[in-house]
Amino acid sequence: MSPALKVTARKKLRDFTVDIDLHIDSNITVMLGPSGHGKTTVLNMIAGIARPDSGAISVGDSKLFDSRHDINVEMEKRSIGYVFQDYALFPHLSVFENVAYGLRARRVSETDIRTRVMHELERLAIANFKDEIPIRLSAGQRQRVALARALVIKPCVLLMDEPLSALDMQLRARVRSELKALLRQLAVPTIIVTHDSLDAVSLGDVVMVMEHGRIVQHGTYETLLAIPSSQFVAEFVESNAYSGNVKSADAQGGAIVILKGGVEVYAALEEVHADILLVVIHPWDVALLRAPEMGSVRNVLRGTILSICPLRDRVRVMVDAGIQITAEITRASQDVLDIKEGDEIYAGFKTTAVRVFPLENNHRKELQ
Repeated sequence: MSPALKVTARKKLRDFTVDIDLHIDSNITVMLGPSGHGKTTVLNMIAGIARPDSGAISVGDSKLFDSRHDINVEMEKRSIGYVFQDYALFPHLSVFENVAYGLRARRVSETDIRTRVMHELERLAIANFKDEIPIRLSAGQRQRVALARALVIKPCVLLMDEPLSALDMQLRARVRSELKALLRQLAVPTIIVTHDSLDAVSLGDVVMVMEHGRIVQHGTYETLLAIPSSQFVAEFVESNAYSGNVKSADAQGGAIVILKGGVEVYAALEEVHADILLVVIHPWDVALLRAPEMGSVRNVLRGTILSICPLRDRVRVMVDAGIQITAEITRASQDVLDIKEGDEIYAGFKTTAVRVFPLENNHRKELQ
């Protein structure tokens, strides 16, 4: 088993302070969150590009940074592979020389450089491009070159910053599966930064959601969907999320919950007793109806279609029904409904589809 990566670090940025405590074994951890919330800063601190204000970073027994003992190992001596968002390839160097760059900086012999570089190029199926310069390559090929450069140093930790963002939709689907298989073979602690929830669910063993420099929840993607720790988390894993108050409850555990804007929904409260609730409704639990009597669900909201967004083999439809609610439907359903932006529509969902959590306790949850 590869040595674990341990990070306890703080760094003050202009608008907030990055404050993290990570322990990552030989798995694939995805750091999910919007741009500008400190994800890349975390990678840069681990790699040695940015110096933390305080804390410690280690891989196994090897200390890379320790503010109390004035330890700060130089980036080129950290044995950390880093795939940058823009790949950061040298435009004037060939593919071979780009991949060899880190080995030359480490004064590896020319014989070993050739052996190791060609091994990585062949493993990533880009050996035929070894003499090309980056501008002549496709986005997918450039990504493989950047990955080969990160892997050729035999890293003890691999960092990847938005590795799929430069790829088109069709290529991303293929590269996701290839990348996951490759990372499984490497079996080294890997952190992938992304703002795309599909990347997170496809690549990550563990998903960490970052908000303003802090990890607000971590666990499997399924756990984050099932029990989000906050409205921020629920929305970022692409659920409909609202704060609400209980208006009335019955003896069977059902209740009327008032959401922001005065919209009322029926929910099954079970054992939840709180003044303020986090109300979560997954988009795939929302049906779209041309008329309210067409469905048998308890919750039916009348609204107007704001947007229609194709998503792989499905379609996401945002509806303004006093609250903004997103439904995820099949392409076949879209064709049957014959909908367009501006149409009147009804959004329906079952009482059991309304998940409620006590809002005041959410930020104290730490899910495994």
